[in-house]
Amino acid sequence: MSHNHFIEFCNVSKDYQLGDVIVPALKNINLAIKKGAFMSIVGPSGSGKTTLLNLMAGLDVPGKGEIFFNGLSIKNLSRSQLANLRLKSIGIIFQSFNLIPVLTVYENVEYPLLLQNIPKTERRQRVTHLLEAVGLDSRHHHKPDELSGGQRQRVGIARALVTRPSLIIADEPSANLDSHTALSIIDIMHRLNKEEEATFIFSTHDNNIVRLTDEVIRLKDGEICSLPS
Repeated sequence: MSHNHFIEFCNVSKDYQLGDVIVPALKNINLAIKKGAFMSIVGPSGSGKTTLLNLMAGLDVPGKGEIFFNGLSIKNLSRSQLANLRLKSIGIIFQSFNLIPVLTVYENVEYPLLLQNIPKTERRQRVTHLLEAVGLDSRHHHKPDELSGGQRQRVGIARALVTRPSLIIADEPSANLDSHTALSIIDIMHRLNKEEEATFIFSTHDNNIVRLTDEVIRLKDGEICSLPS
């Protein structure tokens, strides 16, 4: 591989130990993803989708092989270096939303910017812009428990994008939503992919959502069985 792609997996394998049994989650994955992709990862439960996303996000490390992020090998990065990479360059949209219940919508989205020590005026501009983009400009002062599932997911999208990351990762972002809301969430993500020029990669079981993505990776039993053409 050439290491000039945005994300590259070179002969990556990952095993997990369950008691005395070693379970292979990913086997010898070779993958190159270009910047600005809008991509879904599909496959049955246990196929390795979540493991693949966790490795991309630096939440886990490969057992074998090497992963490159924007030309940088993340193999030898420390925990704090990986956390810093996520804070600056990777946005994660969680299936269970992971919003902070005591904070308002505005404060939840603003929180990563506080960690980055972004000045207040710029924080306000970025948060306001994204809450408007996801259709929540009238919900600034609401708490998460005052929102529907779809609205909470939109807060999660805004929070993931507010640091202007180059990569957005989402594990089953529509799993807790009805089909109409799920399609509107993917539509928002697709629009922000164009407007913010961020790379979106997410796993899904939903074929209606797969059809809306530009590229598809199919996994089965920890192996890639189909790559984007």
